[in-house]
Amino acid sequence: MASTPKQTNSKQSVQRRNSQGNFKSPLGQLFKSPLGSTRSLTPESEETLQADIVALHARLSEVETEIQQLVDEGYKQEELQTHIEKLHEYNEIKDTGQMILGRIATMEAVRTKDLYERYSLGLED
Repeated sequence: MASTPKQTNSKQSVQRRNSQGNFKSPLGQLFKSPLGSTRSLTPESEETLQADIVALHARLSEVETEIQQLVDEGYKQEELQTHIEKLHEYNEIKDTGQMILGRIATMEAVRTKDLYERYSLGLED
């Protein structure tokens, strides 16, 4: 039974690390983590974060108030979902119609706009 020969190139078989334990690329460059460094917060950045949190809580409260107003007016989430689904279906049908008109225009060597006029379609349709 034949065995696979072992690699003789030691550069390929050894993972490179520097004295801090960081990996080096085959090009000899240190790997830079996409996560960035872990720095401690400065008082200014902590204040900014706290201000952002307060602003987000205020926005959340506004949105919850708007939702409650819509519920009080009789809107229901289920109806909204049905409406969204019908809009998606309408857009798919409209896109298909526009593709068909585009192919007809190409086959007849006319502008799509001319086909809209021929079939009594508004340009907004």
